Amino acid sequence: MTVEDNKILGALSEIDVSASMLEAAVNAVGTCLSAANNDSAVIIYDKSTINVGAALDSAFRTIGTPTKTFNLDSIGDRPLPTLPGQIASALRSATVSAMAVTTVRGELSLRKLVLEVVTEQKIRHAHMPAITDEVFVDGLSMNYREVAKLIEILIALAEKNNSITMTSPAGTNLEINYTTPLIFDKMDGLIIPNRWQNLPSGQLIIYPNDVSGIYVIDRNIGDWFEHKFDVTEHPVTLVIEDGRVRTINCDNKRLEREVGLFLRSSDNSGRISELVIGANLGLTKDRPNSLLDSYRPSASLVLGGFNHSQKVNWSSATILPVFGNNASLFIGARQIMMSDAFSTDLTETD
Repeated sequence: MTVEDNKILGALSEIDVSASMLEAAVNAVGTCLSAANNDSAVIIYDKSTINVGAALDSAFRTIGTPTKTFNLDSIGDRPLPTLPGQIASALRSATVSAMAVTTVRGELSLRKLVLEVVTEQKIRHAHMPAITDEVFVDGLSMNYREVAKLIEILIALAEKNNSITMTSPAGTNLEINYTTPLIFDKMDGLIIPNRWQNLPSGQLIIYPNDVSGIYVIDRNIGDWFEHKFDVTEHPVTLVIEDGRVRTINCDNKRLEREVGLFLRSSDNSGRISELVIGANLGLTKDRPNSLLDSYRPSASLVLGGFNHSQKVNWSSATILPVFGNNASLFIGARQIMMSDAFSTDLTETD
């Protein structure tokens, strides 16, 4: 066995943890998960996320939380098609958990099973698919109580209005209407029992009842497309009427055709389900990952969606997050964002 094998398969306590990684982990464990010495924790990681796993393990040990750790690469050949029994058993006796792993094609079912167990057991769970050391440090550098405060301010402003306008230099010009009381979800990073969250976190999701105008995708187009096409070079313009995409334009005709086929693949695939306002001020760099990108200060849309039964009265067989650059947002007449930066009066601390 090589030295590198020992590092991959050895105890997390033997890994040197940098000060910045440990600081991020203390924030994740202490602030986000509210862990204490009377909790019991599970950490799931792999060889690519071993530094994140070690930092979390160190943070748990510092406060005296008993911890069980599982390296997916030491359990079997990846992808693992289902949740290993020893991990499931450990989760069922845990009160807090964290899953920081590389997203491997063929392991979606495993990650879903983890979420099923933590939901069933009401475990405070931090979900970190596709995490890297850099994103962990950047995304967990924020005081999540400040993130929560910013999101509450946005909710209060939205409750006093019923429309949001989004524009961008590339040509986005959208009118987003919604009902009040506001139908929303908030991902503020403060994880409570029976409510897992992704980390990094920080977003307000508003479920609109009507969207009309132009939306230009020139930063990222999620999931299947982000690994095949560069929308920074070939922006995609959506013409939206009555909450649905009616026309798609792009100078890359292959991309235009594939997006069109995707959005016509089920009845509601081209329907706008979410306006997502990212509120994590620590995430300032562009990321080639649509999940992480949705938490940075910005505004994006989600088309289609699987699990909206509790928020809207429809569902879709597909879901597609789409992102533009340099969004400006008005809630009613109040500007809250300019070029992906919140108005300073919203982010000033007391």
